[in-house]
Amino acid sequence: MNDERLISILCAQQWEKCKGDLMALVALQGSCLTKYEGNKALGNRKWEQLLKNINAFINDVEENELHC
Repeated sequence: MNDERLISILCAQQWEKCKGDLMALVALQGSCLTKYEGNKALGNRKWEQLLKNINAFINDVEENELHC
């Protein structure tokens, strides 16, 4: 196996690990308790925006083949 092929494989592996870490961040943000005002749940929508931004970032990187 040549060096270029090995580096490509390692980059693909690292990219998958990075995506997993980003999704873990979304999961942690989504696990924050909902805030209430009286009996009305204000909701925790921060994770939804984070997920949207992360998915856009992942799509951009993959569509432009920046990960390999």
